[in-house]
Amino acid sequence: MVHIVYVREGSKELRQLINGKRTMIVRGDSVVDAAHRRVRPGDTLHFAVTSDHTTRLRATVSKVQHSHALKKKEALVLLEAHQPWTRLTETEMVRWADCRYLSLMTLDDVRQIPPRPVSRGEGRQEGDWLLVDDEGQLAGTRRESPWLAGKRVPKEWQGGQLVGPRKQVLD
Repeated sequence: MVHIVYVREGSKELRQLINGKRTMIVRGDSVVDAAHRRVRPGDTLHFAVTSDHTTRLRATVSKVQHSHALKKKEALVLLEAHQPWTRLTETEMVRWADCRYLSLMTLDDVRQIPPRPVSRGEGRQEGDWLLVDDEGQLAGTRRESPWLAGKRVPKEWQGGQLVGPRKQVLD
């Protein structure tokens, strides 16, 4: 499966992944069924910048560790144990320690790719994580979808056709 991970423009995460200083990423949530918990070894992650919705980096997941329900103290212990690979800032450490469920992903084959627009409506979005079934959906062009990149696609839009009650209104 292909995953799109959104990062802020000014974050050091992309730079550290590119230059190899950070080899593991952390994501967390207060619910057990968060999108990042669906990552498995061998999955592909595309890192996109939130400001312009374009992918800039691609990596393959080699190892994944999903935590059980953690208390803040347990989360801090887990994060500190992996600090040499995650290189979290103090702000990031506090942010992820507040999450009940953590996922730590070790990345291989990290490389820069030409910027490609991502249509957030083409997958299942949860927070800063987007699940995409097919890498071909990353293009986000009008030919693939009538909606501009970054806009949500109505539920009635399926497989390039409008279905359901909206179809009757537009006919």
